Amino acid sequence: MTARQNNPRRFYLNGIDWIVQGMQYNCRAAPGGDYQFLIISHLAGTPDSDKLRGCLRKLQEMFPLLSGRLRRNWFNLAPYWQAPRRIVSKDILTVTDVHEPDTEQACHQRLTDFLNTPFKADMPKLAAMLLTLPDGSSRLALNFDHCLFDAAGGEQLVSLLNDLWNGAEPDASGFMAQEGPWLNEWRHQFACGRTVNRAMQAVSEQCAPSVLSRQPGGSNRYTLIQLDEAGFAALEKRAESEAGPMMLTPYLVTVIQEALHRIFTNRGETGSICVCPMTVSLRQGRRDELFFNRWSLMPMYSASASSHAERLKQQIGLFYNYMKTKLPYSLTKAGLLCRPLPLPLMAGFTQKPATSGTAAIALLSQMEFNSDSLLGETVKELYHVPRIPPSPGLGIFMNRRGAKLNITLSWTDGILNDAELEILATAIHT
Repeated sequence: MTARQNNPRRFYLNGIDWIVQGMQYNCRAAPGGDYQFLIISHLAGTPDSDKLRGCLRKLQEMFPLLSGRLRRNWFNLAPYWQAPRRIVSKDILTVTDVHEPDTEQACHQRLTDFLNTPFKADMPKLAAMLLTLPDGSSRLALNFDHCLFDAAGGEQLVSLLNDLWNGAEPDASGFMAQEGPWLNEWRHQFACGRTVNRAMQAVSEQCAPSVLSRQPGGSNRYTLIQLDEAGFAALEKRAESEAGPMMLTPYLVTVIQEALHRIFTNRGETGSICVCPMTVSLRQGRRDELFFNRWSLMPMYSASASSHAERLKQQIGLFYNYMKTKLPYSLTKAGLLCRPLPLPLMAGFTQKPATSGTAAIALLSQMEFNSDSLLGETVKELYHVPRIPPSPGLGIFMNRRGAKLNITLSWTDGILNDAELEILATAIHT
């Protein structure tokens, strides 16, 4: 059971949080930013920047964790995030007028630069950028540190920011649940570790995983693919027809793996397996799940020689098997055993081909922020842009918004060329 801590400023990390810290370490070792992600919204109008600054200051005052830092318990080595005793609010909003003729390309470049900007040591782990366009519309991007937030938690914060804008006064204490160091369940953690080891052994027994690059990573780039209502409906119909009801995610994993196999075949690489760690949400829908990471992973994989039907059947089988053996849950518990490790060792584990894989896949199927209005303006679109660690170097992030699907390809500069990106984009879009 979770133990309440006497220190209200100390928040112990869970097993996935420590894996994320390893990813953060790898991102910092490469050019670009931290292990972070953007939530970008296209607004029909332009919100008042001074009022927005005021709301962002309130968020800093509400949540001291934003200005915290990673520490270790001197006795048991369990890592925790410590909030400061005193909050000094910072101006974390950048406002830029976009005047270039090609406004979309100009916005894209500024947002890419924002994605690759690391958080300064003396600044909160949250930043905002407002781009104002000549036609009166705007782009608002919030930059989140993955060590504190996952995608759903980021959307919760967007919702809170919107509440503050509309005059609400939320109770911050309901959004910050403290967890203990989990030092009283060793047998259970080791049992979960055996489940994880069996799953990883099953992957390694296939053959060596394919990797897009073994070179140190550069800055991140991204592109957005959008499926409108008709396009998304057609995709769901194909998934249901070929994979069965509620099997959209395994179907998408299959399509993505087939595109990756084509890329490796064109490179002259055959015989290896494509490993795509797929995230699974472990959220229970509570308000106090705003902070830290409430997800886990399932290593989906396939061989290049498989047919479409064989690969699809394999992905569905893996999905059911992982759920039956409770692999996602076991991974979060087994990760707690790694917390005493020095961070460089943890970082080395997260970038091995058998664990990082060929590409990371995530689908946020339930929106935490689903309002049509943000900061008093109509939301034309809202999507996520994650930075991807140098290994695997490619991430495919999908979020549903109403009856539409947004797909973000995020990659480390240099690991894919334009033709290979087109193979991926075409496979997903059609």
